[in-house]
Amino acid sequence: MKTTTHFILRAMNVAFWIVLIGLCIKAGALIISFAVSLAVNPAGAGDLYMGLDYSALYKHNFLHYIGMVSLVIALACTKVALAWRAVDMSLIFKVENPFNERHVKLLSKMSDTALSAAMLSLAGAGYSKWLMHRGVELPPSDWAAGEWLFWAGIIFLLSVVFEKGVELKSENELTI
Repeated sequence: MKTTTHFILRAMNVAFWIVLIGLCIKAGALIISFAVSLAVNPAGAGDLYMGLDYSALYKHNFLHYIGMVSLVIALACTKVALAWRAVDMSLIFKVENPFNERHVKLLSKMSDTALSAAMLSLAGAGYSKWLMHRGVELPPSDWAAGEWLFWAGIIFLLSVVFEKGVELKSENELTI
């Protein structure tokens, strides 16, 4: 059983690294293509990343274009931060000693990061809806604010459980 658990934890670590690298590539591509659309070629707004087309918004209002794409980039960077925290957790997690302060702090940071992603998603969804009511064509997007709130809550609950586990472990060590 111990071998299976360690194998699964190592496999998860590899998967987290792969996800982190993919998200970094996506965020980097968004940032670079956004910068190119601003400074070099406005036609770049038509294909920011994998067909993401904000050219209609660029033509409608340049400042709204900057605002919307900034939200998309901020969400992508928040996903990178969450993936980095997952990699960090997979590196420090020890099955032999799961309840320690480092795990609690990292889970708490992961919960905060997921909540930040939820807030950015809510802002992006609201902003998109507001722009579309004004007749601006936007690419279809699922901001997934509900899913981010759900995961922020789950991770928060896990951090509370781990925090209680650290408390109980500490009390147990003081008892003779």
